[in-house]
Amino acid sequence: MAARDIPDGEYRQRHANLSAAVAARGLDGLLAFSGYMEREGHVLYLTGHRIVFPPWASDDRRNGAGFSSCLVVPGQGIHLLAAFQTDRSTVADTVVAIVETMDLNTALIAALRGTYGPSGPRRLGIAGSDVLNVKAYRALHDAFPGTEWVMADDLLVSLRMVKSDYEQQCLRAAARAADAGIRAAWDAGVAGVAEKTVARAVAAACQDAGADHVARIRLRTGADVLVSGRWPLATDRTIAPGDLVYMDLLGWVGHYAFDVARTWSAGPTDDVRQNLLTQSANLLERTIHAIRPGATGDEVARSVGATYQGTPWFERYEPMGHGIGIECVENPWIMPGSPIPLAAGMVLSLEPEFVIPGEAKGQQEDMVLVTPTGVERLTESPWLPT
Repeated sequence: MAARDIPDGEYRQRHANLSAAVAARGLDGLLAFSGYMEREGHVLYLTGHRIVFPPWASDDRRNGAGFSSCLVVPGQGIHLLAAFQTDRSTVADTVVAIVETMDLNTALIAALRGTYGPSGPRRLGIAGSDVLNVKAYRALHDAFPGTEWVMADDLLVSLRMVKSDYEQQCLRAAARAADAGIRAAWDAGVAGVAEKTVARAVAAACQDAGADHVARIRLRTGADVLVSGRWPLATDRTIAPGDLVYMDLLGWVGHYAFDVARTWSAGPTDDVRQNLLTQSANLLERTIHAIRPGATGDEVARSVGATYQGTPWFERYEPMGHGIGIECVENPWIMPGSPIPLAAGMVLSLEPEFVIPGEAKGQQEDMVLVTPTGVERLTESPWLPT
């Protein structure tokens, strides 16, 4: 699904919803900030602008590459501030002004003065406070000492968590590309094949199935299945007979992400590993069945864990899940301590795992849609090869 095919009505509804929330909060407007690739959700959601240049070295005259911002003022169109270049063919019709600049900090100050006058806004919300860099914030703060800066991340986060019918359609298309990658991984991920060879086959299959970009294919085999932070993501290591193979796959179709994982064995393996794989599939199934509107991520994680109480698997259980949409990892979280109630329209990537210390881990990850009555599985691939 091409990014330029997003209906104008979709953007208008997003703009209207956010404008109403900004006005209800008593703010003069909201500055949204985004960062390159996996943290560009806010600005992309509102304007259709995607960042294609990563962060660069900066100084006082060249800053902001890899970042973007937009100004939302109730009753007005959106002002988009993009570092360097913009693909204007994908920008929403709600955007009334585009500034392309190599000096994003100065452009931000000029946009606020042009909208609110020399002294700037009285109360301005900021969304994307975890992306906004200190240098840009100091420039804004010094330019407008009378402005009250209000952290308002929740205004956009709450809107983005629940996906529209159109967004759900996009995420289904993304899940289809992920399914193609899983099938390719199983076909290629056999004994005698190198990790890098499997990764190449997966990337090609995803792109043939509609993916515009495959961001990461973490491919680990043998003892490295236990090593979460290994670099490089795929090596020249050859898969041995009976090895466990783990793949974590992330990418985009249009503006919407896919994030899935599978663990399997390269041919027959020992009873311990085979049982681990079976249990990991059962764990994902139990997690899916625990998803329901109104439950918090904490309640889901703990209720699944409780079903293993009194078994060896209770100590091996590591709950994990998160929202997915424009970004690969969004709110809400499915983990102990996560307080956000689930709601119909949320799309989640569920990735609980069992870890046997010093032995192996088993993790299967699916994309699911929360429905009014439960959950719809978007990823259609089996949890284990058949």
